[in-house]
Amino acid sequence: MDSIFSYLHQLKQLRSFSFNVDSIRQKYPTRTNSYFNMLKQINLLLSDTYLRVLPQITYLYLHNGDVLHSIPLPVLYHLKLDKCSLDDLKAIFKNAPELQSLNICLELDTPNLGISSISSPSLTELNLKIMNSPISMDEIECFLSNLPYLKHLKLELKGDNDLANGHRWQMLTSDFITFIFKFHVELSSVDETLQSFQTLLYLEEKR
Repeated sequence: MDSIFSYLHQLKQLRSFSFNVDSIRQKYPTRTNSYFNMLKQINLLLSDTYLRVLPQITYLYLHNGDVLHSIPLPVLYHLKLDKCSLDDLKAIFKNAPELQSLNICLELDTPNLGISSISSPSLTELNLKIMNSPISMDEIECFLSNLPYLKHLKLELKGDNDLANGHRWQMLTSDFITFIFKFHVELSSVDETLQSFQTLLYLEEKR
């Protein structure tokens, strides 16, 4: 593994890179000294490798986004992260101005922590999952309004009743090509909620 990471920067045509630390955990199921030594060694190798390699990558898949804060990503078009904080997301949008496709599980430390202030002028496809903290419809509306070229949206969210308002989602997504959603909410009126999604947009256009 050392030799692989050490020489990755010499692959000048490398454009796609994927690495998941879970593969290391599977090799060392018990947290022994060997596991922690291996993990420390890999992290040191990766830090140097990321600085050298990631600026040339167009497709990237990593376990988390904390390593991307200080790395320029000028030609990154597609990014997938298993875990991403709000600070990670801000840094990614800043460092990857050409990002078109984003697939992340966003972890919010506290509710309503400012996702509505984040923007990306180039993003066209978003697969977003937020499950560790509830989010309001107002926050999502503000956030999506900051993604002017978004055309494909997939969401898995939990929140209050207003999150399952089909009429508000119709106004937000009527121009989208793809809209797939799963909401975890406690409904006060199931019939009213279902009725809000029984419009032509959902029954015909977005099915």
